[in-house]
Amino acid sequence: MTWVKVCGLTAPGLVDVALDAGADAVGVVLAEGSPRRVDRRTAAALVERAAGRAILVATEADERLVDDAVTWGALGIQPHGTGGRDLAVAGASAGLFVLAPFAVGPRTDTASVARDVGELPEGVVPLFDAYDPVLAGGTGRLVDPGRLPRIPGRWVLAGGLDPRNVADRIRRLDPWGVDASSGLESSPGVKDPDAIVRFVEEAKSA
Repeated sequence: MTWVKVCGLTAPGLVDVALDAGADAVGVVLAEGSPRRVDRRTAAALVERAAGRAILVATEADERLVDDAVTWGALGIQPHGTGGRDLAVAGASAGLFVLAPFAVGPRTDTASVARDVGELPEGVVPLFDAYDPVLAGGTGRLVDPGRLPRIPGRWVLAGGLDPRNVADRIRRLDPWGVDASSGLESSPGVKDPDAIVRFVEEAKSA
């Protein structure tokens, strides 16, 4: 059965909706500039609410990310941007579950990405999202299947997934897991509880 993460949750009630629907993890965003960003006090409360199933999402070299994840009791981290690979190594060393994001676009060198994935610490799971020159995630764009590298083991598909397309993408691409954010919103940063439930149900039944 496909592993499912619902990202960009900003309120305790939404965490409950996602986990009650059967999501395996929820994403709490600390990244500056994201409409889904929450402050650290709110993030800590959401992590506690998720009871060991929250993943902290950050961009750039957030020096507190690993310590916060361990202190708050998060499941893991998803570090984007500059310093992301160093944070992935640090998170894995601290015993956290780590999603390592890779942007996939028209100019992606799939062989190079596959080599980079092969150099990740054991247990770190690559996440493939659609490339955007500005946004680190939450682009709403589908990943071009032709640009996905062929890699062994677990990997997570993100980018433009929603309740209408997730089952088809799972059947066609066979990822270990899926991750959605903007495709579950009524407006930027505002999650639709019904969309969350339908997304999880569609992903789990694919």
